[in-house]
Amino acid sequence: MLAAILCRHNAVFAVIPLIALGAARSIGPAPSHRRIATASFIGALAFAAILFLAAVINAALTTYKPALWADSALFDIAGIILHLPPEQQQALYDRVPAHVRGNGSLDNLLRTYRPYNSDTLLNPPNPAFSPELWPWSHHVVRMGDIELTPQDQAALKHLWGDAILHHPIAWLIHRGSVFRQVIGSPYCDGSSVMMDPNNSPEWLANAYGYSPERTKVQNYIHWWLTKLVRYRFFRPWIYLGITMVVMLVCFLPSFTMERVQIGLITASGFANEAGLFLVAPSASFRYSHYMIYTSLLASLLLIQTFFSPASSSTTAQSEMV
Repeated sequence: MLAAILCRHNAVFAVIPLIALGAARSIGPAPSHRRIATASFIGALAFAAILFLAAVINAALTTYKPALWADSALFDIAGIILHLPPEQQQALYDRVPAHVRGNGSLDNLLRTYRPYNSDTLLNPPNPAFSPELWPWSHHVVRMGDIELTPQDQAALKHLWGDAILHHPIAWLIHRGSVFRQVIGSPYCDGSSVMMDPNNSPEWLANAYGYSPERTKVQNYIHWWLTKLVRYRFFRPWIYLGITMVVMLVCFLPSFTMERVQIGLITASGFANEAGLFLVAPSASFRYSHYMIYTSLLASLLLIQTFFSPASSSTTAQSEMV
């Protein structure tokens, strides 16, 4: 869990149910008030320790701290502007720090905004935002490598929060549109299941370089996966539905402790996917990998409980000591 948070900060959503899973397993089949209180306290301490260690390790390993949050901030601000009445759009756009706007414009924002990817707002030659010292403006790609002064960072953070606070409906519409793309409803080509290293614009290829030409075997695999991606089993919303059904079955009043634990595994995937509603900057299929994995794993574990005599006879105890 610590490693997950070190790799991706939004993994904290998935970790919380897993902490609860550890607490549930320590309680045992006959819970009491004392056991529940003790397990909950230890779980809370473990969660706090994981967050603390993640912060300490990141600080120790990091010499340069990019403002990774700025992509999400600009994406949300752009989405809010798009869903405001026309007479309010320019005023909010003008509040974006001048060094962040650069040579961008509101007209470019309205033309280039796409809910499946925040990068469309930054790509040349007609960006919505073009920070003067941002490597994007020089056709060099280092994600989140934003050279903003502390004053600009503070102004952008304040604008981000203020825009959400004062225009919550526009923000919810924007985030809802993004999340629909994330779960593949409707399907969008931006929700890539695989990466195509030689299918990038010229300026991006100049930054990263070109990959060697694919072999015949690789071309066949590419063709096969391109065909498969059109089928419904590559739609995350299907696995989100499976996740919700499994959670419902596991947390029914007639639950067993085993099913509660299965439900918490499922809840970990659900929490991670739900967290994407708040933070997803694009509709990449890889964001849903964890939820897909937990939905299939939990489904198999749940099915097993219907055929296991031990599982069906071991119901959760309701008496409290």
